[in-house]
Amino acid sequence: MSTVQEPEEALIDDLPADIEGELLSDGPMLADKPEVRIAALGSTDRWYASAFRGFNQLPKAVRVIAGTALVVMMVHVVYNAVSRRVGAPLDGTIEYVQYWYMPVLISMGLIVATAAGEHIEARLVIDRLSVTNQWILAVFGDILTILLSAAFFWYGLVQALDNAELGLTGGVLNVTIWPATFFPPIAFLVQALYFAVHLTQLLGRRRDLGSVATDEAQVEQGRSRVRVWSARVAMVAVVVAPVVLLLSPISELAVGIVTIALSLVLMFLGVPIGVALAIPGILGLHVLIGMPAVVSALAHTPYDQFASWSLSVIPMFVFMGMLLWRSGLTQNVYTAGSRWLAWLPGGLAVGTTAAGAGLAAVSG
Repeated sequence: MSTVQEPEEALIDDLPADIEGELLSDGPMLADKPEVRIAALGSTDRWYASAFRGFNQLPKAVRVIAGTALVVMMVHVVYNAVSRRVGAPLDGTIEYVQYWYMPVLISMGLIVATAAGEHIEARLVIDRLSVTNQWILAVFGDILTILLSAAFFWYGLVQALDNAELGLTGGVLNVTIWPATFFPPIAFLVQALYFAVHLTQLLGRRRDLGSVATDEAQVEQGRSRVRVWSARVAMVAVVVAPVVLLLSPISELAVGIVTIALSLVLMFLGVPIGVALAIPGILGLHVLIGMPAVVSALAHTPYDQFASWSLSVIPMFVFMGMLLWRSGLTQNVYTAGSRWLAWLPGGLAVGTTAAGAGLAAVSG
């Protein structure tokens, strides 16, 4: 007697073996491969899968925008440096780099990093928990990230609209900068949407793909359910206790200590490190100063931090490193240093130092 295969099982079986195995056995966080994420939606949600395919193309367009902005910024800065030699520098270079190029680059970078699942997590503790508890913490981390991203988006958007109404300018030359203030809230909106998609996948699929089976297998192996539930109670306690302390009348020093403790707790529970630092900071700011300070921080901090002249060296140095790597210069310099100096005592270290000196001479 033939059995009728469920639509979702058929969809998964159509995948390559490596992807199918990753979908069925990997941790509570579904794989970052687009094929896996689309398959996890199931055939009953094909309209959603189709929309997700289109959403998955967004990082490609964002990379084009970021790459174009980086090249234009590099040409602008280099041309200004050359022009200064002849006494005719480009006016407003610092203002345009700080108030325009950097917010665009960092905002686009945030979108790409989110789409690639590259937010840093400390998984020293979470990886030791049962799959079900890992799933719970994954949902918890996604919810916190969505709430924080939504807050940055909303208050940042309100501030950007106010800047547009005022015609905000910046720098000595009063360069018009209000359009650039829209980039950070847009980036946080996209980040919230990505995590919402991931949360939908977790809620709709992962619970049926092995979490319960894993716990049952652990019970059969002699591990009591008491241990699983004890871990859950402990997770709730270590999160709720610092929050309750922050809402209690305590000293400013105690607020700082509890805020740091809550950040560490969230980190060890697998919450993205940026979120684990931001949320306790916001709670502490609310306790010490009040809600107006929180609103001001949410509205102004992203753009103020993105618009940094000092940080402009980072993307250009990374771009230069990519050029050196792709050209093969780094490997050739290191090979030359190693062959010339390998005969000396500590030849490997000496050759590496010589290679570093050669790259420093090339890059300045």
